[in-house]
Amino acid sequence: MPTLTFNNPPPGADVNPNANSFVNEQISSTVFINNGDLITINGTRDRQEFARIDFIEFIQSDDNLIAVDDTATTQQNTSVTIDVLGNDTDVDGNSTLTIVSDASNGTAVVDDNGTAEDFSDDSVIYTPNDGFNGPDSFTYELNNGLTSQTATVNIDVAAVDDNSLIAVDDTATTQPDTAVTIDVLQNDTDVDGNGTLTIVTDANNGTAVVDDNGTAGDSSDDSVIYTPNNGFNGTDSFTYQLSNGLLTKTATVDINVTAVGDDNLIAVDDTATTPQNTAVTIDVLQNDTDVDGNGTLTIVTDASNGTAVVDDNGTAGDSSDDSVIYTPNNGFNGTDSFTYQLSNGLTTQTATVDINVTGGGDGNLIAVDDTATTQPNTAVNIDVLQNDTDVDGNGTLTIVTDANNGTAVVDDNGTAEDLTDDFVIYTPEDGFSGNDSFTYQLSNGLTTQTATVNIDVNSGGNVGSSADIFWRNSQIGNNLAWVMNGTDLDQSSPIQAESPNSSLEMRGAGDFDGDGQKDILWRDSNTGNVSFWLMEGSQLKSTASTSQTSEDLNWEIRGTGDFDSDGEEDIVWRNTETGENAVWLMNGTQLDQAVFMTRQSNGENLLVPEEGIWEMQGAGDLDNDGDADILWRNTESQEVYYWRMEGTEYVESVLIASLPMSGEWEVRGTMDFDNNNFDDVLLRNGTTGQNEIWLMNQTGLQEAVATQSLTGQSWQSYV
Repeated sequence: MPTLTFNNPPPGADVNPNANSFVNEQISSTVFINNGDLITINGTRDRQEFARIDFIEFIQSDDNLIAVDDTATTQQNTSVTIDVLGNDTDVDGNSTLTIVSDASNGTAVVDDNGTAEDFSDDSVIYTPNDGFNGPDSFTYELNNGLTSQTATVNIDVAAVDDNSLIAVDDTATTQPDTAVTIDVLQNDTDVDGNGTLTIVTDANNGTAVVDDNGTAGDSSDDSVIYTPNNGFNGTDSFTYQLSNGLLTKTATVDINVTAVGDDNLIAVDDTATTPQNTAVTIDVLQNDTDVDGNGTLTIVTDASNGTAVVDDNGTAGDSSDDSVIYTPNNGFNGTDSFTYQLSNGLTTQTATVDINVTGGGDGNLIAVDDTATTQPNTAVNIDVLQNDTDVDGNGTLTIVTDANNGTAVVDDNGTAEDLTDDFVIYTPEDGFSGNDSFTYQLSNGLTTQTATVNIDVNSGGNVGSSADIFWRNSQIGNNLAWVMNGTDLDQSSPIQAESPNSSLEMRGAGDFDGDGQKDILWRDSNTGNVSFWLMEGSQLKSTASTSQTSEDLNWEIRGTGDFDSDGEEDIVWRNTETGENAVWLMNGTQLDQAVFMTRQSNGENLLVPEEGIWEMQGAGDLDNDGDADILWRNTESQEVYYWRMEGTEYVESVLIASLPMSGEWEVRGTMDFDNNNFDDVLLRNGTTGQNEIWLMNQTGLQEAVATQSLTGQSWQSYV
C-alpha cells in the first residue's frame, strides 16, 4: 500500500489556519493518494497532533487544441459558408465553436448543421452587408472545456459588374378586349441566370401579370400577360423589374391597343314564321357579318312564349354554320321574339328575331293539290301527304269524293295510328284512259282541309327513249323513270309498282340485254338473289334472274359499269365486313366471271376497311379511257374521289371535289349527262329533295348544276 509521509511539521501546526503549511512539503511525483491509503506523519509527539487531508486537484496543460486562421471569398450581396474547423485540431473532440468578434461589414453566424451536440460538422455563415464589397474579417473561439483557442477569418467580398444584368424596354400590340402574351426577357440579359421577374408599375388601362409558364423556379421561360380594360383602345404601358439577387434592373413595356370599329361585326334583325306547336330553324347569321370569322353566337334574351337554342350544327369550333332553333310554347300562337348576341372576341353586336306563330286556324293544316300519272289497267300509289302540312301530327286522311273512272283507297302502310306514312292507291277502271280525279280530306281534330288529285291515265305512257334515272320510293312502293335532256328533266313516268313490303331492293341501272335501253337491277334482301327488270323506257318488258346467288348479305351491290370493255354492263360488289371489292363480269343477265379488284402495282387484293368512313357510291368512266372507274366518298372529310381503273386493276386515286358537302348530300351514281364521253356525278339531298349534277371533263370537275328536285326522303335515285 503506498504511503504519504510528511516530515518535521512546523511547531504550532495545531492552529487551524496554519494547516496548509503542509502544502509546501515536497511530494514525490510517483506518489498518488487513493481512497484507503495510509498516511504517516513523522515527528515529536506532543499530543496536539491533527491530520487534515484536503482534495488535491492536478491540472494538466492541454496543448492538443489548435485553432488556425482561415480565408474566404464571396461576391457582393452573396452569403458564403466557411468550414473554419477544416484546418483546426481538437484531440478530445468536445470543443465548442463561438463567434467572439463579429465582422465589421457583415454578420458571422455559427451553423451547427442540425447536430447541436456534435461540433465536428459546425461551420460559419458569413453574409456581407447589402452593397458592401472589399475585405472583412471576424474572430471565432474554439473551447474544449480545458483550454480555448481563437482564430481569425479574413473574407474578400468581390464587387459585381453592373453589366451582368440588363433589362431592355419592349413594345407590343393587341386589339381591344384581347390579352397578349409578351416575351419581355427575349432581349434582356441575366449573366447569373437566376433572375426574378416582377411587375413594379402596373398598366393604367389594363393589367400586367407575370406567367411563370408552370416552372416557378426557372425565370428563363417567364413572360407577362397584358390584358387591356374592357373596351379600351389606345396606348398603355407598365414597368417590370429584373433581379438576380445582386442587382435589379427595370424596363418599360409600351402597348398599342388598336381600335376596332363596329363595322367589323354586324348583327342584323331577323324575322321568322312557324305554325303553332312547330319548331323552326332560323339562319340568323345569313344577313350578319363577322370580318374576323371567329364570332360566337349566344342567346342573351330568351323568347317570352317559347325557347330559343343555338344549334352549332355539330361544329362547335365553327360559328359560320350556327343557327337558332325556336320552339313556341305548347298551344301558343301570336308574335314572339328573342335577342341574340354575336361576338368576335373584340366587340359584340346584338340583334332581335321576331317570330310570327300562326294560330289554330286553317293555317296549321294545309292540304295541297296533287297530280299523278299512270297507264291503263295500272294502279298507282300517290304520296298525297308529301306536300301537305299537319302541325299537330295527329291528322287523319280520308277520301271524300271518289274518282269517276276508278277507285281511290287510303293505305295506312300497316300503321293505323300514324298518318305520316299514309298514301292513296288509285286504280283506273279496266280499259280506261284519260283524265280522272278524286278529293281527299286531311283533319287534325281541330280543322279540316281538302285537296284534289288529278290523274292522267295515259295509254301512250311508254317513254319512247331510254330512261336515264330510275327512282324508287320504298315506303309506298312507287317507281319512276326520268328521261333527261342534258341536265334538265324532259319527262317523268311511273313504272309498275313493287309492293312497299317487298324484300326486293333497287340497286342500280344499266343495259343488261343489249337493246340500248337502261334496265333496273334488283337484289332480294332476304335471299341475296339478283334479278333484272328489262325495260323499254318506263315500260317493263320482262324479268330475268342470274343463276348465281350471293347469299352473304355482307356483299352489297354498289354500282354498274363496263370493266372488261366487252360492251356488257358489269356489277360492282363491296363486302362491308372484310373490305373486299369485286366485279361480276356479266354476259347479259348471266354471270360470266367473278373477279376481285387488285392493285396493278403488286397484284394484291384491294381492301378498304372501316366501312362508314369510306363509302363506295357508284361506278362509271370518269376519265374517258374506256374503263369504268369506282366512285368513293369520305364521310368525315366529305371529299369525293374516284379510283382510276384498268379493267379490274386499281391504278390511282383522283380527287374530284375538295369542297366539303353537307352531311345531307349523298352521291347516287354516274352518267354522261352532257354527252362529252365523261361520266358525270349525280348527287341528292335527301332532306330537301334537291338534285345536283357534277359535270366532268378532261380536267376533272367542270361545274355543279342543279336539276329537277323530287321531295320526299323515301325517294332514292339510280343511274
